[in-house]
Amino acid sequence: MNGGGRVPGSVTTGDTESIFLAMKTARDLEEERREAEGKWEVVIPGTAHPTFLKACHYLSLKAVVVSAGKDGIADPEAMESALIGRMILLVCPAPCFPYGMVDPVPDIARIALKHGLLLHVDACMGGFVLPFLKELGHPQTPCKAGVP
Repeated sequence: MNGGGRVPGSVTTGDTESIFLAMKTARDLEEERREAEGKWEVVIPGTAHPTFLKACHYLSLKAVVVSAGKDGIADPEAMESALIGRMILLVCPAPCFPYGMVDPVPDIARIALKHGLLLHVDACMGGFVLPFLKELGHPQTPCKAGVP
């Protein structure tokens, strides 16, 4: 996954399982770090896979859905503006489910780092496609483990 020996990761049977495991891990880690009253919140671009909403429902997380820009790409400024509650995780599709657009992973990663939040880059399909874009002569948004 291009993250090096110190970056953990796993391969699952599909997107639904991957999303559920990522969301559950984020919730469980945050519960170890600080006490909670009410639901933890997750910032999700409106273009993200619908399973994120399903996972929020089943894991008792609150989904804060942020509209994407007119270009179908997540708006990092809008995502950062949504960080007003008990946030634990930012979601960044690479590419997004409906349009195939790759969100600005480095920008969203910097926001997560700045606020001490976890970041989930959903590269269920992109992880197998995006590494080859450069070889085909297309620009590539950095989205491998280790960004920023």
